[in-house]
Amino acid sequence: MVQPVRFEDTPERKLVGLRRSHEMAEAPITIPPQWMAFREMKMPETAIEGTVYGINCQTDMHAGTFEYMTAIEVTKFPESASFDRLQMSPSLYAVFEHTGVVTGIGNTWQTIFNDWLPSSGYALN
Repeated sequence: MVQPVRFEDTPERKLVGLRRSHEMAEAPITIPPQWMAFREMKMPETAIEGTVYGINCQTDMHAGTFEYMTAIEVTKFPESASFDRLQMSPSLYAVFEHTGVVTGIGNTWQTIFNDWLPSSGYALN
C-alpha cells in the first residue's frame, strides 16, 4: 500500500501554472501534455526555483473528474493573466511520492484515494 512520504504542516503558499480539468480514466493520457505545456512556459520573476508541484484540485469521485494543476511557488502573484493561480491555506498535507513514468500515476492516485485515504482517519478538505 502507498504511504505518505511525510506530513507537512505548511504555511500559506502562492502557486502559479496551468490548471486543467481531467477525467480520471483519461488522466494518464491528458496530464503528460499538461506538464509539457507547463515546462514550456516562461516562469515569472517571482518564482521560487527548485520544486514544481502537481496538485489535485476539486476532485469529483462520482463524476470521475478532477482539476489538476502543474505549478511553481512564487513569492508574489505576477500581474500577468497568463498563469492560473492557487493560494493554498496553511494546513496539514499528506505528501506522496510517485516513482516511475508519469503515465503510471493513475495507479498511485487510485491507491491513495481508494485504499490509503478511507483507512487513514483523514478526510479531504
